[in-house]
Amino acid sequence: MRDGRGETQKLMETIDKPSEPCAGSHSDCGKLVHLRRVCLLPVHQEYLVVELGSLCEVIKVKEITTVPGMPSVLVGVTTCRGAVIPLIDLRVLLDWPGASAPRYAAVMRQGGVRFGILIDDVPEIQTVQRGDVPEESCSKQPNRHSFLTDFANVTGRKCARLDLAALLATIESLPARSVIGGG
Repeated sequence: MRDGRGETQKLMETIDKPSEPCAGSHSDCGKLVHLRRVCLLPVHQEYLVVELGSLCEVIKVKEITTVPGMPSVLVGVTTCRGAVIPLIDLRVLLDWPGASAPRYAAVMRQGGVRFGILIDDVPEIQTVQRGDVPEESCSKQPNRHSFLTDFANVTGRKCARLDLAALLATIESLPARSVIGGG
C-alpha cells in the first residue's frame, strides 16, 4: 500500500521551492520563480483570493442555526465533525444582494480561530507565481472594506485578495443585532 501523504508532502515541497532557471536568451528567464497555492472563493459572481494554507476544508451547508445578538454578517453557526463553526456571509458585509442561499462554506483558520465563509460553489485551487497575488496590502488606509486588499489576476480573472485577519477585526467592530422583537 502506497503512502499518499508522503507523495503529497513531496509535491508541496516542490511547489514551495524555486523552479529551475529556464534556458533561452530572455533576460528574465534566469530568475528564480516561486510558486504558491491560492484558493478562489466564489462569492456573488466574484472570486476572492485566500492562501490555500488558510483553508481547512469545504463543507456543504445543510443547516444554519441563528445566534441572537450577533452582527448581521454572522448569519449563524453550523456543525462540522462535532465542532461549532460560525458562518460569515460576505454578501451582507459588502451589500451584495443574495439571489439564493450559498450551498457551501469554506472553513478557514486564522490564528486559533476557525470560521466558515459562505460561498456559492466549490472553490478553485490555483498555483500562481509569487507576486501575482500580493502578500500584503499596498493600501494601509482603513475603510469599510479594508479586508479586501489589492487585486490579482488569477487565470485571467481579476480577483480581490481577502485578508482574513482584517476580516475578523472588521466583524469584531460591528454592532450586534438587536434581540428585542426577534430582529
